[in-house]
Amino acid sequence: MVDIASFLQLLILLASMTVWGGIIQRLRQGQPLLTRHVPATRPRPYLSVAIALSWILIQSATMLIPGSSTHSVDKFDEGVALGLLLYNLCIQVITACVLIVSLSCLGRQGLTRFGFDLRHVKESISIGILGYFAAVVPVIVANLAILPLRTEDNQHIFLQILNAQQSVPLVALMSASAVIMAPIEEELLYRVIFQGVLQRYLTPWASIMISSAVFSAVHGFPDAIGLFPLALVLGFLYWRTGSYLTIVATHAVFNGVTVLLTLLSPQG
Repeated sequence: MVDIASFLQLLILLASMTVWGGIIQRLRQGQPLLTRHVPATRPRPYLSVAIALSWILIQSATMLIPGSSTHSVDKFDEGVALGLLLYNLCIQVITACVLIVSLSCLGRQGLTRFGFDLRHVKESISIGILGYFAAVVPVIVANLAILPLRTEDNQHIFLQILNAQQSVPLVALMSASAVIMAPIEEELLYRVIFQGVLQRYLTPWASIMISSAVFSAVHGFPDAIGLFPLALVLGFLYWRTGSYLTIVATHAVFNGVTVLLTLLSPQG
């Protein structure tokens, strides 16, 4: 019997290696990977920064509180799992809405300067998809490195739930949270606002490294190590393109493929 998940993983790996072949070739030829389209100046989103930093601090502090981890949730109880997913989805929607409203106070031009530009949707999404494939190989390497540390209990709680049960309402809520709202909310927090602020005072790569480290850390250990390469790719994409849609596309494809592979896997 053909293992669809393994076959799909192989295709993704081959596509990622092809993308990396192109990246290496451009680097050897001294060509830029992406043409930079970021405006020289951006308005200062003081309110958005205050909200984003406060929320990041809350998330970070929560990770340190004993017993606060969602890993203690009974993943075999569908009602509990649905409640957790619904709660998480509501928090994501509220956070994203608050951040977007705070940024909208800067006006339409201000939003455009932060990457909310729909004039090049096709190009932005295409770059975002390529960004996903660029992230695959380093993410695989990072996950192989932490394989000895990986246990069923320290796997991401969403994946634990999917491995335990796959009812239609659960998969629908999971997809809405992980594939749609997580990219929208997290890219606003960690790239558009946090990394954007850091770039005012630090070099681009220092900003990318710091924002990537914080983004990864709030996902807990050992997921943080596996997600760090993805965060670096997202940070690089936002620095070079200045496009919010691009990084949302990369993040959404990454999460979507992860959910799909979990659903297709034999243990799912």
